[in-house]
Amino acid sequence: MTDAPGKRPAFEPAAQLIARTEYDPGMKRPPATTAGAVILLLRAAAGALWVATVAGLWPELVASVDLGLIEAGADALGAAMWLFVAIGATVIAADIVLAVLILRGWNWPRVLVMSWATAFIVSAFIGWWFSDEVVSIETTLLSIGLDVLLLLALSSREAAAYARRGERRAAPADEGADTGR
Repeated sequence: MTDAPGKRPAFEPAAQLIARTEYDPGMKRPPATTAGAVILLLRAAAGALWVATVAGLWPELVASVDLGLIEAGADALGAAMWLFVAIGATVIAADIVLAVLILRGWNWPRVLVMSWATAFIVSAFIGWWFSDEVVSIETTLLSIGLDVLLLLALSSREAAAYARRGERRAAPADEGADTGR
């Protein structure tokens, strides 16, 4: 067994795992942050492909679900499709903006993306568990896989340290002092 520098033990104490990362404003962007942003962009591209596919099949999908839009007329059918496309485009644009902010080293987009990825994974599990939804390549497997990869990349120590590199922290002697809050 080697004592190579930088190698961490398999089991670390909990206090060490939750300890704050070091302050290094000159830190270079780690590969995990870049990978997380690229995966988020891939998720946006997959979303754009899905929105385009659904929009192309809109009349058949509405007819198969029977939402009552066919009886309302072609205007209502077209308006509903454009509303769907607008909402999809907004979500895709938000993913792209969040990916850029993550690349620039902002922490709140990283936390937001990890929270949403967790919510999507949990909702897919709940759908599979309670509704017998099938998880396959055609349904949710691709999005679940991308969300898991997002969580792995953006929750790494290096990604957290990069996102929090500019935070001002109190000196160790000041941590116990009463700030009057």
